[in-house]
Amino acid sequence: MPSLFTVSSLAAHWGVSTTFIYSLMHSGDLPAFRLGKLWRVRGKAVEDYECRML
Repeated sequence: MPSLFTVSSLAAHWGVSTTFIYSLMHSGDLPAFRLGKLWRVRGKAVEDYECRML
């Protein structure tokens, strides 16, 4: 698993829309951070989210 995901790469990884990823980020369910103008999600945050959703 990559150490950092872009919103679009995570959406492709999960097979969902970027809008869904942004909604998870803004609701606080998926921790993310801005790097300049772009949002990034840590691989650990993705793993933690996937484990909570099982």
